[in-house]
Parts: sequence; C-alpha cells; structure tokens
Amino acid sequence: MTSDICRSCDTSIYRTFGAEDEIRPAVEPATAALWGLLPGGGHFKLKEAGLGLAVAGLILSALAFGVLMVSGNRRPLGFVLLLLGVVAWAISIYDATRFAADNDDAVLLRPRVITAVMGIVFAIVIVAAVSITGEEPIP
Repeated sequence: MTSDICRSCDTSIYRTFGAEDEIRPAVEPATAALWGLLPGGGHFKLKEAGLGLAVAGLILSALAFGVLMVSGNRRPLGFVLLLLGVVAWAISIYDATRFAADNDDAVLLRPRVITAVMGIVFAIVIVAAVSITGEEPIP
C-alpha cells in the first residue's frame, strides 16, 4: 500500500469528495503537454483543477519573485527562484503527460512535494526580505 492511500477506507488522498463520479477525460499525452505550456494548464485540461491551481501557484510565484529579485539587488536568490520555477514548470508538463497516459505512479509533483517547494520559495523570499531590511539605504 502506498502512502497516498488511506489505511481506513482504501481511498487515494488525492481524491476529493464526489471525485469518483468524475472520470478523467481521455486526452493524448502530447495534447496535455501542449496545454502544460500554460502553468497548470495540462492539469486543468485533465480535470485535475486543484492540482493545476497548486502547480500554477508554485510556478508563477517562483517566477514572479525571481524576476523581482533579479531586477533588484538580490540577483543570486532571484536566479535560484527562476531556476526553481522553470524546473517546476518542466516537471508539471511531464506530470500532465503521465496523468494523460494513466500512469499516476510516475507523477512527481504530489501535494506534499508542492508544499515543500512552496516552503522553499517563501523561505528564500523571507531571507531576501530580512537581508534587505538590515542594509543601509542606497543614496
């Protein structure tokens, strides 16, 4: 038994109430990959809206904070966030193709992974914000 299955009711923790009534639409992996060019789009196309929203939030927040830091005076942290955003985006496209191929076991961005990576993104943002407040203002 995998860790994403409830030991009491034998249901996947990724399934929401009433989700058993919804059937994932048949989408070709290539189509899911094309939709994945929009952050979270591949997941939305596959009727995985919650996961698509989480993935889009992760990608967009990493990219937005990365751009802000690169354009400011926190370039190294900004580049880390930009790299993190691009890698998460690529993985989300891969995941959408795995969902489309009914290979859920190969999916990488599980909810706990998304949560951990979002924690890293916000930790970097907090470190950058704290380090900015300790500096002398630029004249």
